[in-house]
Amino acid sequence: MATEIKRDTFVFYRSFFEAIKDLDPTDQAILFCAVCELALNGVEVELKGINKTIFKLIKPQIEANNQKFINGRKGGAPKGNKNAQKQPKNNQQTTKNKLMSNEECIMSNEKCVMSNDIYTKTPYQKIINLYNEICTNLPKVMKLTESRKKSINARFKEYDENIKIFETLFNKANDSDFLCGNKSDWKANFDWLMNQQNMTKVLEDRYINSNSKEKDISDDDYKEKQRKLLEEYPTIGEADGIHTFEMGGNDNEKKE
Repeated sequence: MATEIKRDTFVFYRSFFEAIKDLDPTDQAILFCAVCELALNGVEVELKGINKTIFKLIKPQIEANNQKFINGRKGGAPKGNKNAQKQPKNNQQTTKNKLMSNEECIMSNEKCVMSNDIYTKTPYQKIINLYNEICTNLPKVMKLTESRKKSINARFKEYDENIKIFETLFNKANDSDFLCGNKSDWKANFDWLMNQQNMTKVLEDRYINSNSKEKDISDDDYKEKQRKLLEEYPTIGEADGIHTFEMGGNDNEKKE
């Protein structure tokens, strides 16, 4: 049973990091908060699944450190110990004032990569999952890389953090014969769709099938769709310095 305490700092060991670094970002955040709750407040959070299993491995070390903290707060060595008189009663304040320069992964160390993006609003994994679920005719995404995070974040911000726009994008892409490789040996993939210009063209129906009710939209119609899209999402293109897009043919356009 955890004992409630109140601490300002704690040691985040490399072993903790190694145990959780390969988890889904959402699970990382949940487990990280559970570790903080126990280490800083002595509160044990109820967890499930893999998070519960990993937490059981981390918990003993945190509880051992918390017990040292409690003993130190009481004055250090037990009664009867000759060293008891030498222990400063305010040793926790002394520790706090020391520079946190330790090989162990300290909370304030930016290399302790519980990446800051875990705490942003960009739902990287959710967007990846949407793509994999909807775009069954396109190559699956197997790994969320840093470059993908950058492109996802840029598109997410451009479209006012509206995840529904990605659902629309993926449905349009998966319904397009051209993008799915039915017209040639080439087919689109996730990275291609996350390109700023490509995403806009797909949303503006530049890759609809020839038998679609909206086939062969005119240049005027295309420009009107583009104008409405820019009005609804005025930040489109700001990250890339682009606000207008070249016209493209349905069956003649390939990977940029």
